[in-house]
Amino acid sequence: MFKELTSRVSRAMNIIAGVEFRGDIAAWKVFEDGSREKVFEKKNLIVKAARLYLLSGLWNKDVVADPIANFKVGIGGCIDPKGLYPKTEDPTQTNLVTPILTTPTSYVVYEDEVKVTFLADVSQSEGNGQLISEAGLFKVSGLIFNVKNFPAIAKTSEFGLHFEWSIKAV
Repeated sequence: MFKELTSRVSRAMNIIAGVEFRGDIAAWKVFEDGSREKVFEKKNLIVKAARLYLLSGLWNKDVVADPIANFKVGIGGCIDPKGLYPKTEDPTQTNLVTPILTTPTSYVVYEDEVKVTFLADVSQSEGNGQLISEAGLFKVSGLIFNVKNFPAIAKTSEFGLHFEWSIKAV
């Protein structure tokens, strides 16, 4: 039994090496009048545990659905106190470095592109006075799916933040 399970895990890890999952995140400042200003658009890191989970349904009959449900932002994504230089993401990361806010996500599925885009908003009243520099998507279980560090956004009550995070199998 153990030998069979070990063999299945080994085969799954080999499959992971040949499959590419791409994640892209974009953020906008959203002002009270509805106008938007793009802050950034970048690729992100899908952590190793999330990649294995995506493929485990192919070989593990006991896999239970654990969809992405929440979005977190934090203030621990930079190496300097002014938030100019983002840290490199860690593929074994289990949470944001310093999370400050969790919000539910919604999503849009693009079947023709084999892509899903998760949407999340930080309101004008949330996170004010903070240098937001990291974001992540989290599953119902609380496990992290992906993470992105970026130059800090000095959050004020003048704007909310809108995030769009796309995950695509390529």
